[in-house]
Amino acid sequence: MSSEFDAMAVARQTYVVRIFRLLPLPLLTGLAAVQACQGTPPRPAVVTDPGKPVPGIGGGGPPTQDAAPQEAGLASGILTTTPSAPLSMAIDATFLYWTTTTTVYRVPRAGGTPVELAGSQIGAVGITEDGTSLLWATGSGTGTGSGTGMIESYDLGSQSLSPLAQTLGPPESLVIDAVHAFWTTDTGGGVNVESVPLVGGPVNEVSSVLGGFTPAGLAIDGSRAYFGVTSGGAGGAIYRTPLVGGGPSPLWTSATVGPGQLALLGTTLYWTVPAAAPSGAILSLPTTGGAVTTVVTGLDAPAALATDGARIYWSSPNAGTVSAAQPDGSQVVDLATGLPSPGTILVSDAVYVGTPGSIVVVPK
Repeated sequence: MSSEFDAMAVARQTYVVRIFRLLPLPLLTGLAAVQACQGTPPRPAVVTDPGKPVPGIGGGGPPTQDAAPQEAGLASGILTTTPSAPLSMAIDATFLYWTTTTTVYRVPRAGGTPVELAGSQIGAVGITEDGTSLLWATGSGTGTGSGTGMIESYDLGSQSLSPLAQTLGPPESLVIDAVHAFWTTDTGGGVNVESVPLVGGPVNEVSSVLGGFTPAGLAIDGSRAYFGVTSGGAGGAIYRTPLVGGGPSPLWTSATVGPGQLALLGTTLYWTVPAAAPSGAILSLPTTGGAVTTVVTGLDAPAALATDGARIYWSSPNAGTVSAAQPDGSQVVDLATGLPSPGTILVSDAVYVGTPGSIVVVPK
């Protein structure tokens, strides 16, 4: 890390310690307990603009949506501000990273001032990290056709940006394994699943589905990719395909509703049905195929979906909630309520939630 960032960290640590002592004891105790259960050392409490506590976590109103990134103070739940809603997030031992429609940022996990890592990243989505680099896709929502997207690689050591691959259409839902990056594209005539080695190389078309579909989500395990497609209001499907390439096999189809986000927990695939209340739901089925299980019902347009290996988590922008449940759908609990349009989520030591003007940290 550069001396510039070291100096910033020392200054911020002094600032954080002074205010941290003013927090109510129950909040400090609760945060420490969550971290202790996960075997990680306690970190400073989450940060926010002191005048903008989070509804459902600390009371008060939503943050200003047009606020520019600024130095944050400690309070009850907002990690930092952001000039527009995060589209995707990633985390490592030191920083939280996120993309907006044009820019990639980072902020220390203890909170503070966001730092711009890359600008002019039109339609940046799917940020992820492999320990040495950040990867994200650009071109989302820019139209269909060859050459309309890029997979970008940002070296965390040299802090340099370089293109990893040009995609065959607007890329979505970027994920990685130990060797490759995978993403879906809207080709205009269907949906492709594509890949490229993390060290660079030619783009490989893993699988494709023809027709008037758009991508809906992507997940991978050790040998297969699972991807969703939608067809406007005319339904959609989820397919399974080998990572080494091959024809897709349908796991689930619907003539009336398409899938939303996908998440894997062991050998079970989960997905959202992003319909308005009371028709929104989370469904699941074995990755080998079989009967579909209705896991949670009565939701209002669930958006993001994630898992930590023990529970499933989702956001509901219309309801302003972030919720969790056991894998079988039992013990549903709202972790946060009254949030301003919660969108993308990331589950790590806590649940990180993107909203139009901030990133909120919610204990699991």
